[in-house]
Amino acid sequence: MAGNQSNHSFFITHTQHIQKMLSCITHLSFAVNAWISPNMTAFMAITAHGISPKWNIVDLLVAMPAVKGTRLFLIFY
Repeated sequence: MAGNQSNHSFFITHTQHIQKMLSCITHLSFAVNAWISPNMTAFMAITAHGISPKWNIVDLLVAMPAVKGTRLFLIFY
């Protein structure tokens, strides 16, 4: 039970940090990248990119969902 509370606390803290980082950026660009590793494990990443008012580049991993299925080769190529 303590592990779940710790994970939830980390998730909330991380979410608040992301919201704070992105709150000052007026324009965001999203990108999706998918690939298959040499051992045939599929990956997909969703990223957000922007520039802060102080001209700092902000790159953020939004999600990296699990990709499962039997036709991954057809999906990615």
